[in-house]
Parts: sequence; C-alpha cells; structure tokens
Amino acid sequence: MAVLFIIYINHWVLFPKLYAKSRILEYILATLFSVVFAFLFEMVLVAPDILDYMYPQPTPNKSITYLAMDGFFVFLRDMSFALVSFSLTSFLYYKELNHDKESFLFNEYHKIETNSFDKSKKKIFVSIEDISYCKQQKNYTRLYLTDGSSVLRYGTLTAIMELLGESYAVQVSRSIIIPYANIVDYNKSGVVVKSNIENTMFSYSDNLATHAYNLISKNVKKTKKGDIEISREQNTKPKTVRQKKSQQRDLLYAFIAEHPGCAAAEIKRNRSISQSTVNRLLAQLKEEGKIVYTGSKKTGGYHVVAEEG
Repeated sequence: MAVLFIIYINHWVLFPKLYAKSRILEYILATLFSVVFAFLFEMVLVAPDILDYMYPQPTPNKSITYLAMDGFFVFLRDMSFALVSFSLTSFLYYKELNHDKESFLFNEYHKIETNSFDKSKKKIFVSIEDISYCKQQKNYTRLYLTDGSSVLRYGTLTAIMELLGESYAVQVSRSIIIPYANIVDYNKSGVVVKSNIENTMFSYSDNLATHAYNLISKNVKKTKKGDIEISREQNTKPKTVRQKKSQQRDLLYAFIAEHPGCAAAEIKRNRSISQSTVNRLLAQLKEEGKIVYTGSKKTGGYHVVAEEG
C-alpha cells in the first residue's frame, strides 16, 4: 500500500506539477517527504505487531534493535521504489518531449535532427529535401543526402516513418525509406532516387511492392507541386533508347540483388517486361560478370556477383 502511494504521488502529482515545471528542489523535497510519510504510516501499522512478536527476546533493547533494522530496510525499499518511479516517469516524459520537439521541427521547418556534428561541433539538422534515402544500420539510421554525404541518426526506420508519415516518404524494403521529394523515376519493379553524384536505384520488397508503388504513384506529383512533374519529364522524355535500356538493365540488376536466387520467370513477372527483354538483359549482366546462375534449370536462380575489395 505504501509503495502504491509513493508511485501514485510521484507519477501523477509531484512530477507533472513540480519537476516538469523546472521546480527541481521542490520536487526532491516533496518526494522525500512522501517517502518519509509512507514509511511512518507503514511503521505505525506494523510496529505493534513486531514488538509483540519480538518482546519475549532476552532484553527489550534487542527488540528495539530488530525494529530499527526492519525500519531501515523498509525505508530503503520505499526510496528504491521512489527512484524507480522517477526513472520510468522521466523516461516517458523526455521521450514525449523529444517527439514533440521533432514533430514541431519537422512540421515547421521540414528538418530532422541527427546525431552527427559539423566542424564547429554543432548538431546537424537535415532538410527533408536534401535526403536521398534512409537506411537502417542496427540501432542507427543513416541518412544519405543528395550531395553524396551521409549523417547518422539514432533510432529505427519505424521512428522516422512515424515522424515523416506516408505523406512525405515511403518504405520500399525492410531497411530503406525514400522521401518522395527526391524520387526521379519509378515503375512497378523499382524506384530511382536523386543524387548529385549518381542516382541510386532500389527495388521493392515483395511484401511492400504493391503498397509502395501505389503510394509513390499517388504522392510524387503532389509532393513536388509541379516542379517534380517537370523534373520527371526531363528525366524520362529526352532519354535516348540506349539510356532507357541501360536504366532498365540497372533496375533488373537491383531486383536480383534484392531477391537472390530469383528465376527469369519471377523477374519477368515483377518487372512487367517481355521474356525476350529479360533474357537479353540477363545475358548482358552475365557477360559483364555482374550476375551468375546457380543450380539446376528447374530450381536454380540468379545471384549478384560480389565485388572484390
């Protein structure tokens, strides 16, 4: 009962009214007072029973000593629960506070806070317009920028998707998120994202392909507000036949990299191109030494050849 009292007072009364308003000293004193009050209340209830039980000991002083030791451990227990309550409450408080701060930063300025620092040791804030794609790396997410550089941000892809939402970005695979702002081309098999050095291509994961393609089709034009529409036309219309074939081959290569062991029929089905085109592109990639076919004709499939170095 005393423990529940301490947790309730700390979590719902003292913390929001004192600590959250930067009244730290008052919060510490009030918390200590609540622990002492709970301790005294508990000791008043149990002390008579303890004394009656221990009184037959050789001397009354022995009974008082046992009571003092019991009181000491009860006080430590109450203080421990007060500390646990504070730790959990402060964790939830700062998590919500940081989330609100990030939401405000993104909604007002379209920027994301990172864990990378510039030369002056100031934390870097990245504009959504500058992010080419985001890639999961264990407990961190690396943000690859259109200028070819990259920065780290602590947290998972799920946290970034919660911040951006499907109105600003799309998840194309388990480890890749792409903002609509820098998508320069896409089809039912993959997507191309902008980079000042070299555009990067990704294919969809099987379980995300339809959903991702529909989101991109819906949001790319709307996100760019005409500007992206122009850039997409510039990216596709002036292309020569040679350039189109080269991009088609690169997208097919990206699909094989994402789906090792896939067969030609699976590639044709997911790439939505003719079987003759698939065979021609596969032959080119095999000749260039970029892919290899392993296994039997019925159960085998294509794999990307690992680059040396």
